[in-house]
Amino acid sequence: MEFDVPFDQNYYTKKNKLRWWLASKREMRTSLILFSLGVIGLLYTYVSSPNIDLVSLFSNALLGAFVLNLFLNYLKYRKGLSVIAQNARLESKLKINSKKVPEWEFGEDYFRYQDSEMDYKLSWRSMKGYFLHSGHIFILQSGGLMDAIIISEEQLGSEKFDKIVEFVKLKLRPSI
Repeated sequence: MEFDVPFDQNYYTKKNKLRWWLASKREMRTSLILFSLGVIGLLYTYVSSPNIDLVSLFSNALLGAFVLNLFLNYLKYRKGLSVIAQNARLESKLKINSKKVPEWEFGEDYFRYQDSEMDYKLSWRSMKGYFLHSGHIFILQSGGLMDAIIISEEQLGSEKFDKIVEFVKLKLRPSI
């Protein structure tokens, strides 16, 4: 199967933001859980002993550390998101100026992608797996989520997307 997919700057930016969000999701969830545990610990200390003692000082320090951790992870996420959006805009300008339509080829033994900047051919055996998320299929390479090939139903249309999903299901095992 071979598809010519016209380049869409908005979709390209959206795809890169989705990739960053999924990659950062676990870190943010862990920070929120730690923060919640800190709040519960703080409430427990105040309910169990209203006087200030060593345990309440320790729980306050722990909550402060969890709040700081949550805040730092959020700043890291926001900075990464802005860098990814800026890089996507720059790459988009290059791709739009080249006027080369990206080609995606799904062969029996390989996946091939070709556009103005790159041309690569990957064996299906070298890929780790795939997963579906909100109308996107992520084909995972050895580098993990940041190197994943992302194909959207919105970008291709429902009929072509379904053909690709069925083909990928035959070639790769589900992951994540």
